[in-house]
Amino acid sequence: INVGDTVIVNRFKAFVSKPERGDIITFYKDNKFLIKRVIGLPEDKVECIDGYIYINDKIIDEPYIKFRKEEDFGPYTVPENCYFVLGDNRPNSNDSRYWENKYISKKQIYGYLITIIHKL
Repeated sequence: INVGDTVIVNRFKAFVSKPERGDIITFYKDNKFLIKRVIGLPEDKVECIDGYIYINDKIIDEPYIKFRKEEDFGPYTVPENCYFVLGDNRPNSNDSRYWENKYISKKQIYGYLITIIHKL
């Protein structure tokens, strides 16, 4: 997703389902709408070693990542009814890694990404 692109989200799904790992969600945080990928689910242990994400001590496959930021963070244990989110552009994303409150609650979720309309 680039600046100027339009996204279409499913708002209804936010009321009737819980996010799954890999879902891209929109949510309201710090007085603005953000869009990020769900990485950690409730009670998951999330950790990053050399830029690779581990969930409950197992590395996850992230084919959507083009550039990794070689960093370490965590481990963090995701609280009940909360989610740990990261941007796909890891070197330039303001996401759970950097927030004081690292998690998004189910109540903050606005919708789920359906499609992207790229700006011409």
